Amino acid sequence: MKNNFSWNIQKAGYDFDKYDEQGETNYQNFIENFEKFPWLEQLDYFQKYQEGCSPTLSVKDLKTDKVCWVSMGGDRNNHYYLIGYIYPKEKRGFWGLGKTKTIERLEIYSTKNKELVKDCFKLFFKRYFRQLELIFSELEKI
Repeated sequence: MKNNFSWNIQKAGYDFDKYDEQGETNYQNFIENFEKFPWLEQLDYFQKYQEGCSPTLSVKDLKTDKVCWVSMGGDRNNHYYLIGYIYPKEKRGFWGLGKTKTIERLEIYSTKNKELVKDCFKLFFKRYFRQLELIFSELEKI
C-alpha cells in the first residue's frame, strides 16, 4: 500500500523553483534523511554566496495536497529552523460574497528546537493536522 507522501530537497543556492525529487517517503525514512542532511555545511554555503534558497526538505501529502517543509536560517554559530506549512483554504469572493475558491495558504514558523521539528513532522505524517496547528500556534510566526 502506498503511503501517499513524497519529498524533495532544495540545496542552498538553488533557484527557488529547483528541487531534487526524492520519491515516496514515510516518517521514519524522512527523519533519517533529516538527521543526516548536512545542514551546517549547507548553511555555510548559503552564507558565503547569499543567493538562491536556503537548504530545505519538503514533504507533500498527496492525499490532502498539504506540504510541510523545514529549512535552516542564521549561521553556523546561531541557527534556527523554519517550518513551513502549505495547505488549501477556502476563500470567499469580493466582500465575502459570491462563490468560494480554494487558495494555497503558506504559514512559516521559527524554532531552535530540533526535536520539536521532528514532532511536527510526526504529526504531519499521521495527518493529525489540528494537533500540528496547535503546536504552530505556540511558535513564533514569520
